[in-house]
Amino acid sequence: MAWIAIDLGTTGCRSLIFDERLQIVGESYYEYPLITLSDLAIEQDANLWWELTKKTILEALRRSGIPAETIKGIGISTQGISVVPVDQNGNALRNAFSWLDRRAQEEAEKIEADFGAEGIFDLAGKPAAAAYTLPKLMWMKKHERKLYDSTYRFLLPHDYLVMKLTGEFLTDHTMAGGTLLYDIKKQGWSDEILEKEGIDRSKLPNIRWSGEGAGTLRSEVARELGLAESVVVAIGGQDQKCAAFGAGIAGDVITLSLGTAGAIEKIYDYPFVDPARKTPSFSFLSPRMWIAEGVVDTAAGAMRWLKDTLFPDCGYGQMSALAQQALCSPLFFHPHLCGDSSVGSKKNACGNYYNISLHTKRGEFVSALMEGVAFEIKRIVSQMEAQEKPTAEIRIFGGGAKSDVWCHIIADITKKTVRKVSTEEAASAGAAMLAGIAQGSYGRDSAGELIGVSHAFEPEEILMRRYEKKYDDYMELYDRLWE
Repeated sequence: MAWIAIDLGTTGCRSLIFDERLQIVGESYYEYPLITLSDLAIEQDANLWWELTKKTILEALRRSGIPAETIKGIGISTQGISVVPVDQNGNALRNAFSWLDRRAQEEAEKIEADFGAEGIFDLAGKPAAAAYTLPKLMWMKKHERKLYDSTYRFLLPHDYLVMKLTGEFLTDHTMAGGTLLYDIKKQGWSDEILEKEGIDRSKLPNIRWSGEGAGTLRSEVARELGLAESVVVAIGGQDQKCAAFGAGIAGDVITLSLGTAGAIEKIYDYPFVDPARKTPSFSFLSPRMWIAEGVVDTAAGAMRWLKDTLFPDCGYGQMSALAQQALCSPLFFHPHLCGDSSVGSKKNACGNYYNISLHTKRGEFVSALMEGVAFEIKRIVSQMEAQEKPTAEIRIFGGGAKSDVWCHIIADITKKTVRKVSTEEAASAGAAMLAGIAQGSYGRDSAGELIGVSHAFEPEEILMRRYEKKYDDYMELYDRLWE
């Protein structure tokens, strides 16, 4: 028995084959381009989403060496917010609007004017920003009216793959929750938003819960992929939410994806809306569960920048070793290399090294960067826990998690146990779990136990005290530099 997990990202598609113990036995990855029309207008060819999904599935199956008949289900994890209009047969009517597309600035301003900044955040769990799906649909209705009117459904990347695989027009709650069309408290499309902004409810897909069956493979797709028509396609989810599920998120466990950006996820059993209206929230994979997501815009991406700029002669392991010898130095780093969109952010914040002197050692640049990212994680987690009992544990995965030094720094600064997830493909593992749930092999509550942890990092008392002082200085400096 085995599962296919599709992970459709911003610039590439990966398919993985998981056995019943959720071990990866085959994989394939191909990239596709963004279509940059201007600084604000960024699109993608949705046809490539589908063509490369099929190509990577076939290649991953071939590399796995397992019989095709052992595949029992397919799970899907994708980028969110991006949207493509399709006709009744599921054919794309134009390029997809990427989640990076910001052309709908005027439409976002209209939404904020209609509901108020606090009103739209309280209703949808997020601010009126041009990145979200609703402003894009409003832009299309204004500038491409004939195309808008002829659209049968607006589909997000997950929905597009579900439709291509099964013929069903369906989305899930984690994807719908990122559109700005979704009522975060009622957990469904918002009639109030739809009516006010003039978007046709009939053009949106129906919403199902992740782990439910979307259907089985269309006969022509089954033949093309060499799979049985009985293979179940599960309702999946947005990639960070699938990753949190795969990493074992729980009421007392926060997850941290330490990739190019850092994504911090915390779940709630009530419709959490950040009182500061900074941290967006979404429905999670199950009914009556919600999740907040905070982002450090450049995390491992900042480390890559440092390596390319100042350490071209070093590997990441060597950089971590240098950092180990320079912990809690006088040097500060604010990791806002592309601005700061996190909790309590300031619009003019930027990347910054502070307090360099003739005594500054090379390793301090690395340790200060690791600490700066960890301070931002602490800042976000503190906001998430402002009205909650503090969580005891952070589950960490992603490229940055390969550094034990960085993991330990995060433990010392957040004062939490940090456990490294045993798989680097947490989002795909989460999608495979959802496939197993839809097919009936896993229970929803027990699936999270299938992925273990490889190592635990406990905070050290002496370093906790030193970092507590440095964090206060870091925040004071942040306020002083960008008033």
